[in-house]
Amino acid sequence: ITLSNVSGQFSDPSATNQTRRFYRAVVGLGSTNAPPTLAPISNQTVNEQTPIIVTARATDSSAPPGTLTFSLDTAPTGMTINPSTGQINWTPAQTQSPSTNPVVVRVTDRSTPPFSATTSFTVVVQDVNAAPVLANITNQFADQLIKVTVTNTATAPNIHGGLSYQLVGAPAACAM
Repeated sequence: ITLSNVSGQFSDPSATNQTRRFYRAVVGLGSTNAPPTLAPISNQTVNEQTPIIVTARATDSSAPPGTLTFSLDTAPTGMTINPSTGQINWTPAQTQSPSTNPVVVRVTDRSTPPFSATTSFTVVVQDVNAAPVLANITNQFADQLIKVTVTNTATAPNIHGGLSYQLVGAPAACAM
């Protein structure tokens, strides 16, 4: 308990102006509230379609320390954070590469009013070039001087860029 000596002057119509002394008592319950602290998170680089896991770390210097809740203020589509542990999970889709993605993490305590802190980092998603798959071509038979036409089809797991075909190791009379 802290006592403060406060004096002041007041006016009373039935009496003369008098100076009175007042005491104010301040009772502390031994608790203080301070904003939580959120550790910095390094910038990250990840390949498309590869999971990334990062954990946000926070401390609360309040006495007694309170429960902290994590959230994402800014994040790419599909990124999640566990509100209790701060674990961030994301598997960037192929359509999200190549890209640079800002992320803002917030931690909030449960005081009234609540205090919070933020940190930001960047996730760079790299495009991965995967080899195309050429459909199986069955053996072709023809008589001499008869034109043979073969249609090649291929699929590319990589959505960026197109496909081109090249004839390799064919007889001299063959052309594409």
